[in-house]
Amino acid sequence: MKQIFFLTLLITLTFTSYSQNPSGDCVGAIPVCKNVYNSPNPYLYSGEGFIYPEIDGIGLVSPEFMDCITLETDGVWYLFTIQESGNLRFTVNPNNDSDDYDWIVFDLTDRRCEDIYKYTKQYMISSNDFGDEDNIIVETGANSLISGGNAGNCNGPGDFNGPPYNDDIPVKKGGTYVLYLSNWSQSTSGFDIDFSASTAKLFDDVKPELYEMYGHTECNDNEIEVHFTEQIICNNITNNDFTVISPSGNILSIQSITSACSTSVGADKSNYFKLRLASPISETGKYTVKFVGNTSDACGNSVDKNTELIFNVNLYIHIWGDNILCENETGILHTSGEFDSYLWNTGETEKEITINKPGKYNVIVTKGACSVTDFHEVKSGIVDFTIGNDTVFCENEKIIIGTDFEADKYTWNNNETTNKITVDTSGKYILKLEKDGCQASDTVILTAKEIPYPDLGEDMYFCINDSVITSLKKDYESYLWNTGDISKNIKVFKTGEYILKVLQNGCFNNDTILIEELDLNFNLGNDTTIICSNVYKVLDPKIYDASYKWNTGDTSRTITVNEERIFILNIEKSICKSTDTITIEVKEAPTVYLGNDTLICLQDTAFYDAGAGNESYLWNTGNTEQSIKISEPGEYIVTVFKNTCQESDTVNVTRPKLDINIGEDINKCEGDTVNLSANFDADKYFWNTAETTKSISVHETGNYFLKITNTGCTNSDTLYVEFTPYPELDIQNFYQACLGATIHLEPVTDADYYYWNKDNTEAYLEFIENDTVNITAGIGNCKITREIELYFEECEPKFIIPNVFTPNGDGRNDYFTIKTEDVFEYKIEIFNRWGQKVYVSYELDKGWDGNANEKKQNPDTYYFIITHKFGYLTGHLNLFR
Repeated sequence: MKQIFFLTLLITLTFTSYSQNPSGDCVGAIPVCKNVYNSPNPYLYSGEGFIYPEIDGIGLVSPEFMDCITLETDGVWYLFTIQESGNLRFTVNPNNDSDDYDWIVFDLTDRRCEDIYKYTKQYMISSNDFGDEDNIIVETGANSLISGGNAGNCNGPGDFNGPPYNDDIPVKKGGTYVLYLSNWSQSTSGFDIDFSASTAKLFDDVKPELYEMYGHTECNDNEIEVHFTEQIICNNITNNDFTVISPSGNILSIQSITSACSTSVGADKSNYFKLRLASPISETGKYTVKFVGNTSDACGNSVDKNTELIFNVNLYIHIWGDNILCENETGILHTSGEFDSYLWNTGETEKEITINKPGKYNVIVTKGACSVTDFHEVKSGIVDFTIGNDTVFCENEKIIIGTDFEADKYTWNNNETTNKITVDTSGKYILKLEKDGCQASDTVILTAKEIPYPDLGEDMYFCINDSVITSLKKDYESYLWNTGDISKNIKVFKTGEYILKVLQNGCFNNDTILIEELDLNFNLGNDTTIICSNVYKVLDPKIYDASYKWNTGDTSRTITVNEERIFILNIEKSICKSTDTITIEVKEAPTVYLGNDTLICLQDTAFYDAGAGNESYLWNTGNTEQSIKISEPGEYIVTVFKNTCQESDTVNVTRPKLDINIGEDINKCEGDTVNLSANFDADKYFWNTAETTKSISVHETGNYFLKITNTGCTNSDTLYVEFTPYPELDIQNFYQACLGATIHLEPVTDADYYYWNKDNTEAYLEFIENDTVNITAGIGNCKITREIELYFEECEPKFIIPNVFTPNGDGRNDYFTIKTEDVFEYKIEIFNRWGQKVYVSYELDKGWDGNANEKKQNPDTYYFIITHKFGYLTGHLNLFR
């Protein structure tokens, strides 16, 4: 088996000398620039190359071997630079059917060949070291069309873990991949490798470009590593093929160039180059690397000279330490990193310095030939601030004290914590600030003086056409009224709000008084006022919030009167008084009474009389007679007049609800029930069916009459109800026939109309296959529907077959004819005793006349075959003449 053979070969390989084969190493991989590669001289692809082992750096007997990692055995490497993404497919076909080749594909995008030794398993994306000890399977490769799409990407080892083909290998545009092909059999017969089935674009037609820096270059370094987008031929690269330009524009001298061509035996291509400068980098800033030489990739694409790499060289320095200094404190400043020298703007030359005051600090550091400066500012923790000056204020004022200085914390001696406070009392106020760990405070003393309190007394009144003088009892330093007066008291002639502002000890205060002019003149009405005996008059002076005294003894503002007498009212308010007198005369008013409200039936009338002895009458109907006759319900009002007085009465005339309606004529189907009902509640109901309920149910055709009685009145209504019978329908629910037959449906009915659910209104329908059909028949709105099931089945055919016929032209039995009722398609064939066909027919009504090819057949026994859709039938017949 393959596994045992491997262990034996492994010992042999340990002592084998390396063959001089560039393609036996990853760095000397063959670039794939065409679809098919042949190996007519297999010795070009043998040995392990100059670098061994490149695969499985963990150990030759590592467990990774069991995960289909094949080792190097007379192998060859192929290189891909993918131009368009897709699937990699390839086939390896040995020239000798007994040879066994294994393979691994590695992803080397942004990686190096020499790293495969350390990261074999990580870089591997597909591999196969399956082998058949009987040498039956010889081809291998990756192709989902062959593997079936379920082989995965790791097969082997040995002949237990197949198959020989892996699934497609997805590859990405711009990626770099290598295929290692191991000649497990160490054959000298060679092989073919074919990439033509790939959907990815493998062939390189793109110019290589400078791609990126590899690693980080700092000041005093003398090496720069650059990376091309793909491997280029490097065995003819010289120091003059690269140009390095400093930030100041100088071209730096290159002492040597190192690549795989110089470090790997047999290598002729590389995409990583190390440029060693003649002197270390001594300038910080932006550097430019250009390729100015002439070379190409493995497929002959020249390096693009228009590309360049830009990188920066810097010294990184940062001053760390205190940013804030409180009063009388010291701080520490120090630099990051280690440098050759330090120079602070204080004159000190140590990495760390001590400071005792705020200010701006900087340090210049040097390392080799490079130098850099960093700056740092230290600020004072708290600047001087004030919360205000000591202040004397009046006790009715509010004082705002505090500061606009931004701090982390504010604390007042009255426990408030805002930057400003509002106060209105005397005292000492202290604010303490905290900012960046530093503290400071300030104090202010506030003194409140007593303010004057002038008192003008209660609001005042003065009578109309009079005046009043204010009364301020206490003296003050000065006075100012809102009228402009500056005297202690003023004389007021009109209604208004009067404000006095006084000054005492430098403080002001004021008081307000409302002084109103009182007008108590009023009029209770005409000196002599006449009212009717049925009217009550309200006497109202319309003077409010005063004292009232009537000659009747009443003390309310208003009184209601209905008697003949003199009424006197005295009013007092504040210092003002007023009086008025009114004489009331009463005239007799008429009386009227129409009686109680009345109910009248339809066609009835009612009579109402307003009474005699009045001067005139006026009804709301416009009538001016003493009495009226009415026939319609409604509200009737009469007003009677006498002695310039009037009186009214109202009577309501109603009619009970009698608009009876039991509905329109009704048509229903026979067997239905119709409910008839009055449209409102009445006292009594009487139907022509002798029923006395509000609603009844009817089942028979006829006229229906309802009479109602409501509040002594009657009314009636009639309707006609007709019940239509359902139609008769003579047709079965189930029909059965043999396959090939026709079922004819034609109903017998007394309906006015009928229709089928097959969108058909014909009198009949024909069916030749299983189906379900509905028929609906109706008289008016009364319809019935029947579902009919149609079923066709295979029937055993029944034939009537004669065994003798005599085609002699006598009109009797001249034809051999078959009859059947169950078979609708058939074929009959008749043969003579030698097997010759003498007759064939597909028609039931056509028989054989005993002729064949227009020749009469001899009397004899003949054989027939009847073929139908259910099978066939054979027999014989006798022809006599």
